Amino acid sequence: MTDDSAAVESNGGPQSNDGLSSEVATSSAAQSNADANHKASTTQENAGNSHNNNDDEENSLSMDGVQYHPESNGHSAVESTNAMSPEPPATSASSSSSAPPPQAQAQAQAQAPEQNNPHSNNNNNNKHAHDDVKQEEVTSQAVPSKAQASQPPQETQQSAEVDKVIESLLSLRRNVNRGCLNISCESVEKVCLQTRQIFMSEAALLEIDAPMNIVGDIHGQYFDLLRAFELAGAPDGVNTRYIFLGDYVDRGSHSLEVILLLFCYKIKYRNGFYLLRGNHECGTINRIYGFFDECKRRFSSDGIRLWKTFTDVFNYLPVAAIIDEKIFCMHGGISPQIMKRGSLQQIANIKRPTDVPDRGLLCDLLWADPDRFIDTWGPNDRGVSYTFGAAVLHQFLSIHEIDLICRAHQVVEDGYEFFGARTLVTLFSAPNYCNEFDNAGAIMKVDGSLLCSFSVIKPNSKRKTRFYK
Repeated sequence: MTDDSAAVESNGGPQSNDGLSSEVATSSAAQSNADANHKASTTQENAGNSHNNNDDEENSLSMDGVQYHPESNGHSAVESTNAMSPEPPATSASSSSSAPPPQAQAQAQAQAPEQNNPHSNNNNNNKHAHDDVKQEEVTSQAVPSKAQASQPPQETQQSAEVDKVIESLLSLRRNVNRGCLNISCESVEKVCLQTRQIFMSEAALLEIDAPMNIVGDIHGQYFDLLRAFELAGAPDGVNTRYIFLGDYVDRGSHSLEVILLLFCYKIKYRNGFYLLRGNHECGTINRIYGFFDECKRRFSSDGIRLWKTFTDVFNYLPVAAIIDEKIFCMHGGISPQIMKRGSLQQIANIKRPTDVPDRGLLCDLLWADPDRFIDTWGPNDRGVSYTFGAAVLHQFLSIHEIDLICRAHQVVEDGYEFFGARTLVTLFSAPNYCNEFDNAGAIMKVDGSLLCSFSVIKPNSKRKTRFYK
């Protein structure tokens, strides 16, 4: 029952005495009825005032609750409520002494509009004010609090997904499910797209600071990659920073796990984890040497599409890096095109995306090899690019004021090997390469003063072949 109907029924109480409408009342009876009506009217007004006071008290408590919501517009709610609450009507003793007969009073109250009834108006106003406060409370509950407003944005949600993939990858064991990650094609594509965006924002020639851990070829040997992280420290983007020199896929049986973990770390620590392009990060090469077949085997009908997605990301990879202007890093070697002062800018000018051409600067940076039996330039037994001798190497270092070249691309027995009076070092980080060699793997650590040291991953002489058909 609403406040309006309650007011009408309380005013119509005397209408239950229907006999008075057909009889002529004596003066004493009229006087008695007038006194009774006066008493009823006074009682009704007092009840209305009491009801108004209760409503005002209830509204005050509700508005206090709204003000404690930091995100709600509590002040506007209080102001609008006060504006809609009229002053309580004054009770007049003189008007009650000349009250009309009960029949006329009942008819007048029944025919009078609601706006002429002060008690009904007051109850309506209090009702509307109370409803406004309730509506404001509901609205304030719908508005997110500060804790809710600070929920992770889309980038943070993507970071949480990447963390989940990293956790799954790090929990793999060689002897469980062949050590293969069970992941959907859609999740892999999301990681690839995020990584591609980062590579697009980076230069083809990176300029980075020490300290830095430098890692050579991995070639799909995922569990040896985990050993490298255990030896040199897990990446954190600040104290333990990495740069990889390429050749992440092919040859080994877990190229997908290797490239996914490296991509996820790149997303997570984009300014402390760097990836350079190797000659196997090229569609024409990894289509032959294992990565293409691995994608098809692991993802059946979606495998070729996923391989093309990876190839597209590889085409954006940086190709070289300089650490503190003194250590020059690439996968292969130097090129005749960068033997003049200022010519390193040509590397930065390489336009991406790009495939690896059969000749030219990009080809040399990914394919060239040092040769201790020559002094200048020579043909390469690989059939691609050149070989270079110590004299050309020293000339290059002098022109560009560089102290050391760090490259990968060749298997070396101890995991690292110097050339040209220790002015060039070759790193190879895949021990027991292809399960056909007894080589060690190595990581070069460069501290803040550019002091270089090596951590060696020892080979396992009892290791069995783990290629899966």
